[in-house]
Amino acid sequence: MQMTPFFSGITRREAQFTAVGVGLALVACMPLLARADPGMIPGNDPADPGAEQALDVQRGDSCEDQLPADTPAHVVCRWLTPPQDAAEVAAFWSADDGANLEAAEPLSPTASSTARPSRSATSSTTPRASVSSAATLVTTAIESARSARLRIWVESDLADDYLAGAVQFRRALDALAEAARQPGVIGIKFADNLAYSGFTSSDDVEAFLRRATAALREAAPDRRLAIGVVVPELGCGAEATCVSAMRAKAPLVTKKLVERYLRVAAVEQVYVSNGLFASAYRRYQLTDPRTGNQRPITPAVATRAQWLSIKALGWDTLAQLGSREYGLAHSGPTAPWNDAQATAQLDARIGTVIGLGVPTVTLWGHRAVDGGRTYRLLDADLANNPVWSHLIRQKLRERLSAVFDPRSTEVGIRQDIAALGKAVGEIFIVV
Repeated sequence: MQMTPFFSGITRREAQFTAVGVGLALVACMPLLARADPGMIPGNDPADPGAEQALDVQRGDSCEDQLPADTPAHVVCRWLTPPQDAAEVAAFWSADDGANLEAAEPLSPTASSTARPSRSATSSTTPRASVSSAATLVTTAIESARSARLRIWVESDLADDYLAGAVQFRRALDALAEAARQPGVIGIKFADNLAYSGFTSSDDVEAFLRRATAALREAAPDRRLAIGVVVPELGCGAEATCVSAMRAKAPLVTKKLVERYLRVAAVEQVYVSNGLFASAYRRYQLTDPRTGNQRPITPAVATRAQWLSIKALGWDTLAQLGSREYGLAHSGPTAPWNDAQATAQLDARIGTVIGLGVPTVTLWGHRAVDGGRTYRLLDADLANNPVWSHLIRQKLRERLSAVFDPRSTEVGIRQDIAALGKAVGEIFIVV
């Protein structure tokens, strides 16, 4: 296959991430999941021997050691499949006459449950009573984002408002539409982790989507619409016990039902959550076909499993897909990773996704408050850390987005947005 036309159209940094991501994507994909835990993913602690590791030539992750001595510095070499993983990859996809490929077909959900986890972490924790004050802050944020030359979306999770009744739903719709009509705004994201909590039937979810999309298209006809979804079972790959557990835990967001929602919504953009449920996924074991040894599934493996499944399902024919990454945020004032660990995290979480052809990755966690804890991408007071510094150096700004709540800032709306704009080219402003 002739690859020159593809690589000639992207930057060196994009080519590096693509190569790393494809290499990671072709390693065996399977288990992990349970309760949503944004931020520092349990089981991925830098002190944990099972944590993600940076690429290592000695391990065979890179093929740069096989290049001629006079190779120009700009040439980057990464295995599509590292030699140590080739046998595992071949065994996985060829097993049972390709049964793992067929496993990507939509499957039937199990019995429903009325359990309701907590509201999406991206939703504002500010009471809705101060509507006028919040609107002023949103306007300031939009103006600041325009000054920083960012692509601007506004977002709010309208599901809880819908479930609270017609009056609150209309009030929330009007506020979101008003923000969307401001100059510079290109789109509206109106649901996050759709149907993971709150709803009791898929019919209710579909009714919500029809009402919300109709109202927003009428109120802001020239704006793009988007929703966010989470599909826990996809991180399991073909590990059947994990899949069953995830369906039982979140019966309204099986891959079969989520596909139905995408068709009903008919929105332009869909963002699939990534970086959640790590503590649960690690309960399930993957068997190494070479040694017979079992190992837990890391966040990188769950990411590969999810996006390979999404590609097989063909959801990119229904909407433009993006990733919303929760696993790069940390709780506390400073990030826990050193340079090598930060590089490994970014390769696993962003490199994998971009390498599989997903155009954009949205980063959650800029001073986001959830469950009584504060999560950050930068450190407190907008101080840089290894993750953020590495993101800036990668120069992937046009492929990266960030979620920003103007009611929760480190220094101030303008200063925070200016800091975010150094690494990302797009912003989702919470209304």
